[in-house]
Amino acid sequence: GQVKTSNGQELYFEDGKVNDVAIQEQSKYIGTNGVIHVINGLIPPPWYRISMIDELSTNHPNFFHLFEQLALLDILSDSEPKTLFVPTEEALHSLSNRLLNDRERLRNALLYHLIPAVNLELNQSRHTALQEPLLGLSALEGKSIRIQIQTDLDATQKLYTWGTVNGVANIIVMDRLVNNGVLQLVDTFLLPPVEDFYG
Repeated sequence: GQVKTSNGQELYFEDGKVNDVAIQEQSKYIGTNGVIHVINGLIPPPWYRISMIDELSTNHPNFFHLFEQLALLDILSDSEPKTLFVPTEEALHSLSNRLLNDRERLRNALLYHLIPAVNLELNQSRHTALQEPLLGLSALEGKSIRIQIQTDLDATQKLYTWGTVNGVANIIVMDRLVNNGVLQLVDTFLLPPVEDFYG
């Protein structure tokens, strides 16, 4: 079964384990305001069960199918940590036939959505995108992706964060964690610099 923690995250109970961490037998302590269970380690967060492939195929099927059509799923499924910028469905629907029919440029554009490292809240910095197939760390090279993160207070004085990529794409959902990286949902399909992409 499963229950929700006080911060809204889910715990999974199965075969004497919670999120795959064993609960010690004879280790339940009843207090005046609750129960304590002793376990054999730290409980991993709920996203530890979800891979980047699972998340894309379930919630972003059109983007998943582009990677599938170009035989790039291995890059998403390996265990190396990575950040993937995921365009919205609306952004994908606006892609030109010129791009969709040019496999080489489409492949380069898809790889431009990948950063070979996990970046949470990304910071105000430059990162390097994948421009070649991931054949181990030695195969990475890249064009620059410029990311700007800003914070502000809303009307209730609550802090919120938003960001942009290359000055054209808004990050509309930040830090969707999966067990081999993190996804950042953007409202625009990212393209490498024009001089390299169409030159």
